[in-house]
This record gives sequence, structure tokens and C-alpha cells, in this order.
Amino acid sequence: MDAISALSPLTQSPGLPGSTSLGNLGLASARALGTASLLSANYEMMAMQSSMLQLLAQLMVGQSNQQLAQLAKGLASAGGSSPAGSSGGSTGSSGSSGATGASTGSSGASSTSASAQPKDQGEIDSFIQSAASAYGADPKVLKEIARRESNFKADAVNNWDSNAKKGTPSKGMFQFIEPTFKSMAPKAKAANPKAWEGLGELNWMDWRQQALVCAWAIANGQGSHWATYNAARSTAHA
Repeated sequence: MDAISALSPLTQSPGLPGSTSLGNLGLASARALGTASLLSANYEMMAMQSSMLQLLAQLMVGQSNQQLAQLAKGLASAGGSSPAGSSGGSTGSSGSSGATGASTGSSGASSTSASAQPKDQGEIDSFIQSAASAYGADPKVLKEIARRESNFKADAVNNWDSNAKKGTPSKGMFQFIEPTFKSMAPKAKAANPKAWEGLGELNWMDWRQQALVCAWAIANGQGSHWATYNAARSTAHA
């Protein structure tokens, strides 16, 4: 009986080593719940920090895009306000050293995208013919000047001759400097307003307006503004 009694679980003390009490189970559960809550809080904090970083990155990208847009707008404005034209160096106000540089034709002229380009040589030839007819100038001479000055490039610019060194580079298909174009264009337009219809405001980078002004100048005895004028006449009538 003593042996059976000793094996009976009813006689074992609940406090013996190896046994698990309800108190210990409750403490373990509380600790587990506390750890889970802490992990959950940490996760929420990390998620919040991630969201804040994403928002900050978006704000930075948006600001950068805005700055880039402003920079592009500034560059575009600077390009639009630059001296109209881009070419050799013929149409100086006196046709002196700048015109001498232009006599080399388009070989000394670089290109810039400041003005609209003609569609093709056919459009150039057609408009030069019309411009010459508008003022009674010789279309062959007008065309030869354009060939010698810029090789028919509407965006040619001379950055090396005396005009360029003075800050007024010759530009465009007929190599005008801005002051010369501005002094001649109003007179040319007033002499034949119909020829200027559809061309908008005066723009020295417009190759068509340059052709009209050059034709007017030739017809009015001012062809010597171009250093290539005499050579153009010789070639045109050879």
C-alpha cells in the first residue's frame, strides 16, 4: 500500500521540482504578450518612418523637377532674346572688317538652333526670287550672297570676326548684325508692306525677313554692306 500510495499523483505535492503551476503559466503568457506588443509597436514605427522617407523623397523630386523646369525656361528665354540670326559676318554697319570676315562665305560660320529652318533648297530659291521681285533686285545676286555668306544656313553664326569681337556677331542666312537689320528692316517693310504679310513682327533671325531686307538694300544701292556683294555680282553675271 505504501508503494502504491507513493506512485499516486494525488499524493504528489504541486510544488515539487519539474511541475508547472498555473502562476508560472500566467507569467509566461504575459511576457509573450508584452513581447508581441513591443514588436508590433516597433513595426508600426518603422512603417511610419518609411512613409515619412518616401514623402520626403517625393518632395525632393518635385522640388528638383520644378528647379529644372525653371532652369529650362530661363535658358529658353535667354536663347530667344539673343541677337537674331546666326552666320558669317558680312552685314556690318559699315561693311569693314566684319564684312571682310563674311567674304569667306559659310566656311567661317558655325550653326545654332536659334531660328526656324527652311524646308528645303526649293523653298529658299522660291522665296529669294519673291524677295528680289518685291524690290526690283537681281535674284541671282541675292541668291549668290546667301550662298557665300552662309551656304544657305538660316542658323549660321560668325563668332570670330570683328563684329563678333564687338559683341554683335553676324547671324542668319544673309549674315546680318542686329543693329544693321534693325536700321534697315523698318524701311524695307515700309517700302513694300505686302511682301511682309504673314511674317509677323520684325525678327532678324527670320531668314525670310533677312532676304527681304537684303533685296531692299541691294535695290537701294547699299549692297556694299556685304563684303561678298561684288563677288556675288561677278558670279551671277559670269
